Amino acid sequence: MGIWLIDSGASRHFIGYKEVLHNLIEKETNLEIVLGDNMEYPLKGVGNVSLKLNQGNTIHLQDVLYVSDLKKDLVSISAMEDKGYKVTFSDGKVRIWKNNVKDAFTLGFRVDSLYQVKGSPLGVMSCDTSQALVENQNEKKIKILRTDNGTEHESNEFHDFYKEAGIKRETTTPYTPEQNGVVERKNHTIVEAIGAMLHDQRLPKFLWVKAANTIVYVQNRCPHQELGSKTPKEMFTGKKPDISHFRIFGSPVYFHVPKEKMNKLCAFGKKGIFVGYGENTKGYRIYVADQREVVISHDVTFDKDMALSKVDNILTLTSSQESDTRE
Repeated sequence: MGIWLIDSGASRHFIGYKEVLHNLIEKETNLEIVLGDNMEYPLKGVGNVSLKLNQGNTIHLQDVLYVSDLKKDLVSISAMEDKGYKVTFSDGKVRIWKNNVKDAFTLGFRVDSLYQVKGSPLGVMSCDTSQALVENQNEKKIKILRTDNGTEHESNEFHDFYKEAGIKRETTTPYTPEQNGVVERKNHTIVEAIGAMLHDQRLPKFLWVKAANTIVYVQNRCPHQELGSKTPKEMFTGKKPDISHFRIFGSPVYFHVPKEKMNKLCAFGKKGIFVGYGENTKGYRIYVADQREVVISHDVTFDKDMALSKVDNILTLTSSQESDTRE
């Protein structure tokens, strides 16, 4: 979902958010990076990113610079060549390979005057961390793990993990996504919902990770017919989830600024937009537009009237369209 531009002038890879960075080393520094738009961006850290391309290939970007105010993420051709890749621009496509041109694959396509990567970043949770989380939460052992044949599942690290953990590995037959039908349909539903939520609330596309997390968070706490009207969360933990804290995605909010983050001229509160729930803390994720960052706060006041007015407008528009159709 994030927009990655292919840049032949940049010397390094750049990203504007940290959620998908592997091995992130955050930096407390006043160092700023000057990019092609002659704007200065604060350097926040460095890490690695794995991009799953639409064609099925996975490419691993190393030493990616995290700059929090960046509006578009950049893949550096120079940095790719430094890692041994060969790159060609032809017929509106960017193709890359390492050892043999026969192994070349398409990294991106030309869109107007720019080249864009067609794909999205992979998550960062390690397999051993995922196993510990699942087994500790429901006191059951993972016995079988089914995946597709994506190259991200074929690393030596994964194979060693399966052997050491005693987990049986099952894969679907190549080019038969229907064997993983439930997952494929769910992924499609989530992707469609992400686009609808961001478009409806007029939010920037780089918040797609927050939208995706919110969708999954809510759906895991909603009753499902296949589960006997129970929720996935309840089936996993044995406890009925509390949903009293649910709010409308994109709602305007006001949150308290901790005194530790105040200066003499700082206001006690700030305005933001609700974009999700805290995973390991009882707080809300708030997007602060003027800072272009997401913060977590528990002391939040929601502008319910404004949030509900958007819903009323949508319902009114829908009813009007249905009336026009009937006429």
